This record gives sequence, structure tokens and C-alpha cells, in this order.
Amino acid sequence: MVFPFLTIVDTNFDVYSEVSLTALILPVLASTGSDFSVYSTAVTLLSVPALVSTGGALAVYNNDALKEFSPPALAFTAVYLDIDSNDALTLILLPALTSVGSGFWVYNNAVLTYLSVPILAHIGGDAYICANSPTFPDPSPIVQKTNLHLAGSCTLSTHNTTCPSGPTTCP
Repeated sequence: MVFPFLTIVDTNFDVYSEVSLTALILPVLASTGSDFSVYSTAVTLLSVPALVSTGGALAVYNNDALKEFSPPALAFTAVYLDIDSNDALTLILLPALTSVGSGFWVYNNAVLTYLSVPILAHIGGDAYICANSPTFPDPSPIVQKTNLHLAGSCTLSTHNTTCPSGPTTCP
């Protein structure tokens, strides 16, 4: 499904339980007034190259066929970023992301081997990066950056089959 002219959504943009949807392409969507959520779909392609911000959360979860998620312009989410339980997801690239209003959660992505957030400077809540692929690298460098302000607790693990129940000591 392609939305070639959709540039702004004033409230939520939610795609839920669309089991026949294999591609979602929003080439010029720049912002949402609230949440941007794609969950429980069959998408293999989720393309939002112009998305700069969400006025709420950004949530991508339970999409069993999605292999990569890389919104190149995304700089800010007002609430949380939640990327979880995507069984085929191997790669997350967030090259422009600087700030997340509350939680930064990347977990239960069974084959995730790469996560990049090179200029992330602010997480207004908890960082939760755990229970991803057995070959997922140590996520500590993501929260060890000297310029990162982390307001909440931190839970990290490299290859746990489950996330720890409470915050662990993070650097």
C-alpha cells in the first residue's frame, strides 16, 4: 500500500492486524501529531523516508516478516520508541534520531543483529535493549556515549532469551 501524497497526520497513524499487507510506503509523510504504529502485519517493507517526528510514540511490533527498519530522517519521538517482537528483523538504522521523549525499547527481536543510533543524545525515560538475537552485540556503547542524557533506568543484555525483570546496572 502506497500513500504517495500523505505528508502530515494530525493524530495517530495506526496499522493493525492487516495480515494481507506486505508493503507500507509513505514516501512524503513528515510527521504525526500523535503515535505512528505498525503492528501485527505481514509487511516485509516499511518505508518512511521523510518521517522526521512523531507527536507521540513510534511503535513497530509483531510484524513477523519485516526484515529492516530504517527511517533515515527520524529525529524525534515525543513519547517512546518501541521496536519489539519482529521475528525477521535483522537491522535497525536510526541515523538522524537525537531525542526520545520517554522510553527507548528494542527487545524480543529474535534475529536482530544490528542497531545504530549514532547521534542519539536524549532518552527521557528508560532504555531497554534486551532479548534480541544470540549474536546481537553488546548494547552498552549505545548508552555509554558521553553526550547521552538518560533520565530513567537502563536494562541491557546481549543474548538473553528473556529480558531481566528489573533494571540492571548500566554504564
